[in-house]
Amino acid sequence: MKKILAFAAALSLSMLSINSFAQDKQIFNHLGIGITDGLDGIGLELVTTLTPYVQVRGGYSFLPLNATLKPSQFSQDIPTVEIGGKDRDISNMPVSLSVLKGGRGKLLFDIFPGKHTPFHFTAGLYIGSGSFFNAKADMREILDKEEWATTAITFNDISMSTDKNGYAYADIKSAVVMPYLGIGFGHALNVDNRVSVSFDMGVLYTGGLKPYTYNYLRSEKGEAIRITSRDLVDENGNQLDKGAVDMLGKIPVMPMLKLNVFFRIL
Repeated sequence: MKKILAFAAALSLSMLSINSFAQDKQIFNHLGIGITDGLDGIGLELVTTLTPYVQVRGGYSFLPLNATLKPSQFSQDIPTVEIGGKDRDISNMPVSLSVLKGGRGKLLFDIFPGKHTPFHFTAGLYIGSGSFFNAKADMREILDKEEWATTAITFNDISMSTDKNGYAYADIKSAVVMPYLGIGFGHALNVDNRVSVSFDMGVLYTGGLKPYTYNYLRSEKGEAIRITSRDLVDENGNQLDKGAVDMLGKIPVMPMLKLNVFFRIL
């Protein structure tokens, strides 16, 4: 939350400074602040006028979805896993899950065909950590302490390990810089009203979502190990994911829907 407030304050001061120098140009002469809610999470945006036909929005959004689960919550029949020559019971292993780790910064341009036309096109960028989905498994009770970061956990062609603190990680990664194209309805900054509502829908280029796990035996930072559908087979050779992991990596975009409420400051 401190990062969000600091980012908003810095962005607001920057826009206010630009505004003071641009009054006579009739650009950046209005400023608004808004709250957004959509598939990118909950966000805060600042908006100003670039021209009578273009508004620019900058902000930050995050998805407050964090949970800690155990395999036993989904099934009572969890098989033991062989790690380092020993059978380990992972049924009560805590796994922490988060989505869109680190949040996303964004810079968006709304382009209106006419001054009073509510319909608009939007183009811009989302910038984030590159982690779309993150899982952290607490294996401190599963492994002996001397096995942390020294014992390989293998599954088919995947070889991973915990870090030196006893945690194992998996990510679903996306592009760090993600272009956005969309359409919308409503002015984020309405010069005639103090409060305005707008709606956005479009596609975000993710570059495809690719799952990784990490091996800390060779590096303290963890060597990233790409997971493919070929790796996810059972002892009989049956594919466990039905090819879903590979298909996920081949889809380069994801949909975006957002509802925004803005308050005009200037």
